[in-house]
Amino acid sequence: MKPLKKDRLKAIMAAAYREKAAAPVPDGWQEAVMARIRTLPAVGARPRILDEFAGLSWRFAAAACALVLVLSVVALQGGSQAEYEMARLYISDPLDFSLVQSIGFF
Repeated sequence: MKPLKKDRLKAIMAAAYREKAAAPVPDGWQEAVMARIRTLPAVGARPRILDEFAGLSWRFAAAACALVLVLSVVALQGGSQAEYEMARLYISDPLDFSLVQSIGFF
């Protein structure tokens, strides 16, 4: 396409403006244009940091809920064996009791 000179472009634009009443415009054209404009991002607007992580946090929430349910079931089925063992260690020798010993490191 050849570049248009400024005067010729001005004449074409003026002719189009004068003939705008004769141009056929379908129904709903203005609504469609405004809807398209609303979907465009604002000029110069930057997304907030929290907005970028919102989708990730909702994906993580489902996995976290599933993990909580699984751990709850495991804890309920395990009973009170760990509490019983720690109480037995404390009662047998309360001065030398430490949690590290109950795990079995020392």
